[in-house]
Amino acid sequence: MASQVERILILAKTYPSPSAQHVETSCVAGINEHGTMRRLYPVPFRLIDEGQKFKKWQWIEVRVEKANKDHRAESHKLSSIQPPVVT
Repeated sequence: MASQVERILILAKTYPSPSAQHVETSCVAGINEHGTMRRLYPVPFRLIDEGQKFKKWQWIEVRVEKANKDHRAESHKLSSIQPPVVT
């Protein structure tokens, strides 16, 4: 599946944990503008540029693609983050 840009409201973030494959990762849960749940993984949150960091209850615009190793419908890989949307 090709990547796509989605606007997602962040609902929860896990605490960053070490990862052999990704250095450090977090899992982020949110809901897109169409009401569909999204699980974003891996998110190297503490390694993200300051201008792209986001908080809970904040809308973000991200480029995502369906995770091929996780068959849950809501699981997507994060490829890029736009600066947080101010609403």
